[in-house]
Amino acid sequence: MTELTKEQLIEEAKLKIAIAKYHPNSGMARVEGELFKIALASLEAEPVGEFYEYKPGDWYQRSVGDKAPKWVPLYAAPPVLGNMVNELTMLVKRLASSLKSVNKSSNLPDKAMEYLKQNGLVGVEDVLR
Repeated sequence: MTELTKEQLIEEAKLKIAIAKYHPNSGMARVEGELFKIALASLEAEPVGEFYEYKPGDWYQRSVGDKAPKWVPLYAAPPVLGNMVNELTMLVKRLASSLKSVNKSSNLPDKAMEYLKQNGLVGVEDVLR
């Protein structure tokens, strides 16, 4: 399997966000759009500075002339809140359940649940429901 570059992932995320805008009544498209916005923000984030660890737990900002062997970038954007991920996961689960009750022959609910399972957002017991 070919590994995608950061630039390819950014373009794919932008495309998915645009697609979601044209399907405002689709719950799945809205959820995917939000997920891709989060991913895009992460992919496009730039570090605000670089730090190095002088000794365990003792960090310093990079200065001219510093010769630390390893620099660690610091990003201004906080990590995605677990609460937001949980809410989006619940929305996908509810959407999958609603789709399954409306159209029993659709494979979209199974695909949505499999996606959540593959990304560690639900357990096997949730997928089997």
